[in-house]
Amino acid sequence: MKKKIKKILIIGKGNIAIRHEKNLKKIFIDSQFYFLIKKNNNNTKLLKSNQYISDFSLVKKINPCLAIIASPSNTHIKFAHKLLEIGCDIFIEKPISNNFIGVKKFYNLAKNYNKNINTW
Repeated sequence: MKKKIKKILIIGKGNIAIRHEKNLKKIFIDSQFYFLIKKNNNNTKLLKSNQYISDFSLVKKINPCLAIIASPSNTHIKFAHKLLEIGCDIFIEKPISNNFIGVKKFYNLAKNYNKNINTW
């Protein structure tokens, strides 16, 4: 039996994040989508049917099943650490980081969680 994904968080606001959203909405028709974006975001391509948040502390309240990290690469590891602690599956847009600082620590941390972590 497939796991039902009720809430999906997308971190980022660029073209890659929007493409993930459009593709995922075709697969997970009944899911709620949330975007974590900067307060001053004025991207008109974002769909009005989504819910937007600008403070990571609200992510735990949302309790997403899946998170897509499509933010600038220097933020990927930072967000991935926080998302593991919340307990959701993670997809990290490539590259996983803009440098190796924190990647090994994240890898060792990830081994302790029973979560799907992918990158493409």
